[in-house]
Amino acid sequence: MSGSDPHALGPPQHPSPELDLNAAAATGNLVVSAETREDPLDQQHRHAQETAEADLRRWKERIRFALSAVLLVTITAVALYFTVGPTSSADEKSWGRTGLMSILTGVAGYFIGRSGKD
Repeated sequence: MSGSDPHALGPPQHPSPELDLNAAAATGNLVVSAETREDPLDQQHRHAQETAEADLRRWKERIRFALSAVLLVTITAVALYFTVGPTSSADEKSWGRTGLMSILTGVAGYFIGRSGKD
């Protein structure tokens, strides 16, 4: 082996990939910036896709809310009819009271749970 061979002692030494931020901050020469490397057309496409997905998600949530509200109102109306209806039997009135109490308990639990999350 010759003394002039650069690979005689192994691969060439590269600088450490670590950056000493403490030393840079101590000298006051520290500038940190965050830049995206995303192509502007890709960024525009991604924003359009995210907007479309958000619109779809909001539409689904509105439909789910509307269906839940219709179901709740329907069950409440039927329970009220059985509870106060003049032709309702004692068993139907009992069922209506149980249904109304279940709805009331569920709504109260929902709002109590919601207030704890805010």
